[in-house]
Amino acid sequence: MIKVLHINTLGEGGAANSAIRLHKGLLKIGLESFLLTLNKTKTPIPRHYTYLPKNIEKLRCFAHKVLYRMNGIKSTFRNRPSGFEIFTMSESPYELHLSELYKEADIINLHWVANFIDFQSFFRYNDKPIVWTLHDANPFTGGCHYFGNCTGYLSDCANCPQLEGTVRQDYAKASLLKKIDSVKNIKTKLAIIAPSKWLYECSIKSQVLGRYPHYYIPYGVDETNYKPLPKDKCRDKHSLPKDKTILLFVSDSIDNKRKGYAYIVEALSLLKEVNDVVICKVGRSSSAKKSSNEIELGFIEDETVLAEIYSAADLFIIPSIDDNLPNTVIESLMCGTPVVGFRTGGIPDVISDGENGYICQSISPQALADTIKRAIRSLDIFERTKIAESAKQKYSLHVQAASYRDVYEEIALKP
Repeated sequence: MIKVLHINTLGEGGAANSAIRLHKGLLKIGLESFLLTLNKTKTPIPRHYTYLPKNIEKLRCFAHKVLYRMNGIKSTFRNRPSGFEIFTMSESPYELHLSELYKEADIINLHWVANFIDFQSFFRYNDKPIVWTLHDANPFTGGCHYFGNCTGYLSDCANCPQLEGTVRQDYAKASLLKKIDSVKNIKTKLAIIAPSKWLYECSIKSQVLGRYPHYYIPYGVDETNYKPLPKDKCRDKHSLPKDKTILLFVSDSIDNKRKGYAYIVEALSLLKEVNDVVICKVGRSSSAKKSSNEIELGFIEDETVLAEIYSAADLFIIPSIDDNLPNTVIESLMCGTPVVGFRTGGIPDVISDGENGYICQSISPQALADTIKRAIRSLDIFERTKIAESAKQKYSLHVQAASYRDVYEEIALKP
């Protein structure tokens, strides 16, 4: 029996949810799966362990902080241009290869491991086959997680726009070189899994990971949690209006610029049917309520409640301007709710125009408004049961788990 160890930095968030779901899916089909995270999870997870740093690692953490202050790296991160997401380093004080869980595993499945694995030491001492599930672009860039229109990762990440005007704009180039050197000398098999075709294509062209075998395996969602529920009952339960067309937006952070909520606000102002349309927002937000057409539902962790909210909505709107494969899109489809989104990342992988939603022709508030209007007029043609069944066949947890099992067996059992 192959023993798989999943490694993820965080215990919550989109990548953590995906790693946890895969881990549980593998357990359901009988694999020996374990999960190791640096941060704790909020709810108990079978065979999950939180990494306990050794005293020497704690000293290294302190030394790293002092070193980064001296080199201006910390101030570089603090003074980066606004509008970008996090930028993380390839260095880490942790020695995961000394962990007992690591030693007992047959295969290591890396996930979102920023600030957790140290590229140089981890790949130097690693003696296990590795599967790396990409949740964003950071594994093959100089430090950014989403690069927008920049193509620096294809060459050398010089003059990084996300570090422009800082004291260490050269850091991205040095970090990319370190990643390239670290990974190219790996002594075992390495396989890359991308949940979206977009991330697959970016990775296979990259300097860091391009030489290794790649697989396209979308995220999986537990169909016992996400399934169609009676719309009226769900609206009654959550005090949502029955006489309105409900659009739904879900994100860990509503204020995250990359998730594009500002496009919804502008699109709503362009809709003639705005008096009959409301937008329900699920997620953390520091912004005040913007209009009477918005309903704040706050951050929801309970997947049963989330499924009820998806089922209560007429349309799910995903206006991300830069994304991998948002779990929310699959969750919505599993509940039978059609989706409207931009042609970015993995969103067009799962939306078929006129069958389970619509893709906007361009990224703009007007294009979003036009597509929402088109979808509202087409609500009667969307068969929610059919949408859910099709999504279940493609994105259920056992489908994903079985695909991963095939990859594990290929890299672990074949010479």
